[in-house]
Amino acid sequence: MKSLGITTIVETGSINDLNPAALALGGMTLGLKPMEIASAYGTFANGGVHVDPIGYTKVLYRNGDVLLDGSSRETQAMDPGAAFIMTDMLKGPVNSGTATAARIPGVPVAGKTGTTSENYDAWFVGFTPKYVSAVWIGIDTSIQMSAGSASAAAMFSKLMTRIVEGEDQGEFLPMPKNVERSSVGGITDFFIIGTKPDQLVFGEKICLESGMLATPLCPNTERRNLRGLNGMSGVSDEEDLGEIPVWFCPIHNPDPREFPTDPAPPAPPPPPKPPPIKNPNPGTDPGTDPGTDPGTDPGTDPGTDPGDGGDDGEPPPVTPPPIDP
Repeated sequence: MKSLGITTIVETGSINDLNPAALALGGMTLGLKPMEIASAYGTFANGGVHVDPIGYTKVLYRNGDVLLDGSSRETQAMDPGAAFIMTDMLKGPVNSGTATAARIPGVPVAGKTGTTSENYDAWFVGFTPKYVSAVWIGIDTSIQMSAGSASAAAMFSKLMTRIVEGEDQGEFLPMPKNVERSSVGGITDFFIIGTKPDQLVFGEKICLESGMLATPLCPNTERRNLRGLNGMSGVSDEEDLGEIPVWFCPIHNPDPREFPTDPAPPAPPPPPKPPPIKNPNPGTDPGTDPGTDPGTDPGTDPGTDPGDGGDDGEPPPVTPPPIDP
């Protein structure tokens, strides 16, 4: 972030910005300056080259001598391949995401929306091949607004449409030589050469006692090849690979703030259920089964069977036994 021109980073004190989760969401202690975040986003469009923002180019005496020179400094702040891939990613919100209101007819646009809790802040930072602009809508005293980042994206479109009017914006920079377009799991995307997930071997040091990521204090460790993104790695499928643990070892941990441990260990499994009780089958109980009780079965009692005359020379009719329920 420093190499991209951000100066509001707090690195000391009890409240600071050394929190990867908050930084990833833009939750900085002192926030961001629109001018600085605009120059940071411009680095993507510049192929990784950051240009310090300036408010003027030159101030001259009336005789033409230079009083102030506002030339800016250029630095290679990131890999050109990373800048190209980031630019491609930032086309997504404008083309079909949260920032469709930022579109400019006939002009390529990339950018990202941002809204803080309760709509206190609404952001859109975007760029064309030639211009970058940051739009912030908010109130210094953090009062809830009725709309979020979609309004900032719409304002970007209105302002930038006037700025680019009559100019040929061209296209974003072409794909650098260190980037390839390839497919993973049926999805085609851009990758810096050598970083495609199925080309990577993830060697991680694991604590043999806890099975978690090792800290510097873990006495017994082993480096293992583990599955990374989408369960892929560069190791043969025949090798039995485990998943990369998310947390660090809690047994030999010098500082959980630096080596985070699982804040909520999984609950123990419930006790096994007792086997079901097998109910007796009433159809096999001779004491209660009327179908097998000869004393109450009229179909097999010759004294009460009206079909058995016994004096007409014909055999008595055969009554089938009742079906056991």
